Amino acid sequence: MTTARPSFGDFLTAARGHLTAARAEAAVTQAPGRDVQELTDGVAHLAAVLSRYTADLTRTTGTLRYDESDSPRLWDRAALQAHDALTSAAQLCTRPGTDPAADHPATSAARCLHAAAASLTAGRDLLQGHFTTNASGARLHGSAWALAVTSRPASRALLSEVASLAEEAAAVGPSPARSVPPGATASEALSRLSVARYWLRQAGVCVRAAERSEPVPPAGRVILVAVPANALPARRILEGSEPTVAELCDAVTATAERARSAAWTAASLDPHSISISVTSWHRIAAASTATSHHCHLLCDTLAGRVAADRAGLSTELRQAAEQAGQARQQWLESARKFKQITTEVRGHASPAALEAADLALWTGKLAYADPAWDPTSGTSQPVRSAVSLAPRLDDVPGVVAAIHESSEALSSLAAANLEQARQLAGTRRLLVAVRWLPENYDIPHPFTLAPETHAAGLLGHCQETARAAALNAEVTRTTAVQVGSPSRALAVAMQAVRDRPEPAVSATPAVSATPAISVGNHTVDGQDNTGPVEARLRTMGVTNPRMLWRAEAVDQAARQVIGDATADLVQRRQTRSAGLRGPEGEL
Repeated sequence: MTTARPSFGDFLTAARGHLTAARAEAAVTQAPGRDVQELTDGVAHLAAVLSRYTADLTRTTGTLRYDESDSPRLWDRAALQAHDALTSAAQLCTRPGTDPAADHPATSAARCLHAAAASLTAGRDLLQGHFTTNASGARLHGSAWALAVTSRPASRALLSEVASLAEEAAAVGPSPARSVPPGATASEALSRLSVARYWLRQAGVCVRAAERSEPVPPAGRVILVAVPANALPARRILEGSEPTVAELCDAVTATAERARSAAWTAASLDPHSISISVTSWHRIAAASTATSHHCHLLCDTLAGRVAADRAGLSTELRQAAEQAGQARQQWLESARKFKQITTEVRGHASPAALEAADLALWTGKLAYADPAWDPTSGTSQPVRSAVSLAPRLDDVPGVVAAIHESSEALSSLAAANLEQARQLAGTRRLLVAVRWLPENYDIPHPFTLAPETHAAGLLGHCQETARAAALNAEVTRTTAVQVGSPSRALAVAMQAVRDRPEPAVSATPAVSATPAISVGNHTVDGQDNTGPVEARLRTMGVTNPRMLWRAEAVDQAARQVIGDATADLVQRRQTRSAGLRGPEGEL
């Protein structure tokens, strides 16, 4: 997606740059007492920020059962163990009564660590901006991107990135060859820093074990780095000069995003809101009929443009044109149906209806040749030529992105209309004109409550429209990914939302099912890997998942320490043995 807004990937890249600089600076420091303490404070700040990410990922795992018949899933366990490791690292490095984030260190390496922590804090704020909370404190999806962020591919990618950052932070430390003998205070700080670096590495070990069994899907990283700030682009307004095709594509993209946001809000309105009205439904359907037709024209024009060079893409574009035409017909039938149904509120246009009208305007200006075209010009105007639409083949992805963004917006609008119709079906707000009823209805009023058959017919039309719009979005989604359009990340994100294992109402905010990042069991290669600490807890009858997973982390850490000590002992013995041998290797 073409956007000037920051994305999560921007903050992730900045954090990695700061960590690289921190590692280089720490390697050349002389590590006097102040430098060691400042470095320890920087690690504490960074570990605390990383632990907030893992806390987000483990928000719902406390309700999981942990027993032999329902063993924990590998990625869930890795998230909890990584969280415990990062929390331990932060606590070990934090001096009592101090706030590492408030320090202003003089050491370059420490400043880089704090800068990395600040970048990651801003990145987490960006992700959390797509969520809201209700009165009880439950986290709710605040946008369609929230559904993508909590999808399995993206949540696994996020945990993997956190583990990678922890591993990079663990590599930051004074070089033993350049360190000066520290005093008592610095020696204590150096010891705490050493143990904290160990726990940072352990966070990586836990996640890498999960990755070996269940690799992170490539789509997860694509989604993660592309998550934008949850702020709407400005409404595009017609100006005096004739816009270029590129400017029109940008206007379509921005308007489509505004329409998706308005649809998201519309789907969660109270059934008695005045923003839910037959006027809004009809205007959305009428505008979406026009937008679908414009997308049909654009796909058809592009198909002719690439026919000689990319026959396969041309075929896909013609299929997209056909699907857009079918969606247009369904929108048109819905618009006609809305004339037979009304509500007690009439004449009020919702924000979703206004954004749908803007989308019809901008897609029409992109599809038609006349710069002065507007919705009152009708559909008989000359269509923009293929050469004018895409002078070079490199221009095709940008136009495809505009078509794809529009299709996703229409799908969201159709889903919102369907959700509102479902809500009103159980109220007394749906009315019907008496003239549409059979003659045996003797009602002395122009309108009456809609009979069940009329309400069912309305829902049926809304469902068919939502289905046709979703199919249209899916077809253009595939094309956007194939041509590498600027909307490719959106396509991957929406596909991940569609593939979520739990039912997700397409436009309705719901209580967040915080990432179900898992698959696996408690054994590896058929062998039980239960360690002594976990085994002891089991014999005590402990079933709390956090305690058992923490115990497993302790056992794993103990095995690592024993392994390291064994390797060190073997190396020392080999060195001693080599010193006792003569030139020919004899004793």
